[in-house]
Amino acid sequence: TIEHSEQLIDQLDSWDVPLFLSGHLHVQHFMREDEDYGIYEIVTSSLATPPCQYGMLDYGDDGSFQYHTVPLDMEAWAKEQGSTDKNLLNFKSYSTDFLNRVFYNQAQDEFERMNQFDSLTKRQKDQMAKVYAEINAACYAGKAVEIKDKATEKDGYKLWGENGYPSILSQYLESIVRDATKDYNSLKVE
Repeated sequence: TIEHSEQLIDQLDSWDVPLFLSGHLHVQHFMREDEDYGIYEIVTSSLATPPCQYGMLDYGDDGSFQYHTVPLDMEAWAKEQGSTDKNLLNFKSYSTDFLNRVFYNQAQDEFERMNQFDSLTKRQKDQMAKVYAEINAACYAGKAVEIKDKATEKDGYKLWGENGYPSILSQYLESIVRDATKDYNSLKVE
C-alpha cells in the first residue's frame, strides 16, 4: 500500500528477494502478488496486541523458507516469577477479553457517530458489536478462517450487511471475511 510499491517490488524482484517482512498493520497475514509467482509479504502481528505472538522464520540456503507464529507464554513466565497477578496468570483469557472489548467499543462508538444506526435497538447493536469484535480479533490472530462460517451466520453479522454501509467498519468487516481463506500463521515455501 506504499506509494510507488510497484517500483519497490520490481527492485526486490530484480535482486531475487523471495520475501519481506512488515508489521505496520499489527495483524498476522501473508500474501503474494500472484498465487504462483512473486515476492511474499509476511505481515507480522504485534507482540503487544493479543494474541501476543511473534514470528519465527527459518531460511534455507536454497531460498526455501518456513514461517510460523509462536504465542508468548506470559502465564508460564508469571508463574516462574512467582506473580500473584490474576491477569498475568490467566493472560490468554485476559488478553482475549481485553481485545474483544476494544473492538466491541469501537463498534459502539461507530453506532453513536453515524445516524444510520439510530433505528436499531440496543440489542441489535450489541449483536453487531459482538460479531465485529469476534471477527476482528480472529483477523488480528491470523485465524479468521476458523470462525468465519459460524460468525457470518449470526444475526449480528447479517445486521451489518443490512445496515452497515457506508460505515468504514462494515466495509472492513467485509474485507476480513472475503480474505478469510486460510490460516495466516504458517507458510512453507520450497
